Amino acid sequence: MFPKGKGTPVPSDGQAREKLALYVYEYLLHIGAQKSAQTFLSEIRWEKNITLGEPPGFLHSWWCVFWDLYCAAPERRETCDHSSEAKAFHDYVSSAYMRTVALIALPSAKEERNFAIRSKKWCK
Repeated sequence: MFPKGKGTPVPSDGQAREKLALYVYEYLLHIGAQKSAQTFLSEIRWEKNITLGEPPGFLHSWWCVFWDLYCAAPERRETCDHSSEAKAFHDYVSSAYMRTVALIALPSAKEERNFAIRSKKWCK
């Protein structure tokens, strides 16, 4: 779908819309909504051949991952079921963020010594 080469290519809006339409159609078929799937293709005037993925399909799989991570967020943990992996992900990201903030905010030992030396000069 994307050209090979240096850098990471960004999909065009058209490519993104096409993929989403394909995944919506695939989802509708996998849940047994054949008439809705055909109506959907008619309404968007789809004219390309379609190869379906294995059930449950990409859109459903992606949604399950998103929903699990969404429910595992600290502010929703008590009211929403989530996996231990999703909780661990949020805990890791949070701790990594806090470590990064601490490293940025805390001066190094050398900076502290230099500050102490300058402070002594000013206080005399």
